Amino acid sequence: LADSCVKEGQYNYAIKACQLTNNNELLNKIGERCMKEGLLNAALDAYSLAGNDMMVQFIRENFRAV
Repeated sequence: LADSCVKEGQYNYAIKACQLTNNNELLNKIGERCMKEGLLNAALDAYSLAGNDMMVQFIRENFRAV
């Protein structure tokens, strides 16, 4: 489910699907893709749920508007 949501650009749904399955690897990939597309809030959500504190800190320090 999460993979198909990512392919369709529905990142918020993909993040929720990954959260339910505890798929941290895919959450990190979604976070990376969201960063590339400028979707900083979605990236922050994905990285937070994946437990990727380094990327959460990076986004918060470098993108103050988030």
